[in-house]
Amino acid sequence: MKIEILPCLWISTFKVSENASFLLDKNIGFLVNCQNDLDFLGKSKNYNHEISLNVQKYEILKFNKYLFEITERIHNKIKNNINTLVFCENAIQKSPTIILCYLMRYGMINYQNSLEILRTKCPDVFKPNIEYENTIKKFMEDLFNN
Repeated sequence: MKIEILPCLWISTFKVSENASFLLDKNIGFLVNCQNDLDFLGKSKNYNHEISLNVQKYEILKFNKYLFEITERIHNKIKNNINTLVFCENAIQKSPTIILCYLMRYGMINYQNSLEILRTKCPDVFKPNIEYENTIKKFMEDLFNN
């Protein structure tokens, strides 16, 4: 899967990111590797319930901070006409979360419309459910309260 969400903004799976001819053909100049950047997610599952809740809170806060930083970097690249590829293993949860937050922040598009835009381009995103919904809610809360 390799889909252009907006001019200069692409989403794909990890395998596409390794395809040099695609990167050259589309003139991709900035790669966002969600698999590596977000490797801290999901660690809470390794603990008992009480510790797990605290680790989940930490994951949400850390992911939220990352979302603000990476959406700003993506925006700066796109402003400079640098094609950007956001990818993860299957392009179902992590990379769509980043692009969803980018659309809300810089497209000034509400959550529901951003989700619909993403799903018109990539029907399988966030299936069977939105795994990082709490992080997205925290991002929206921080975005609209600043």
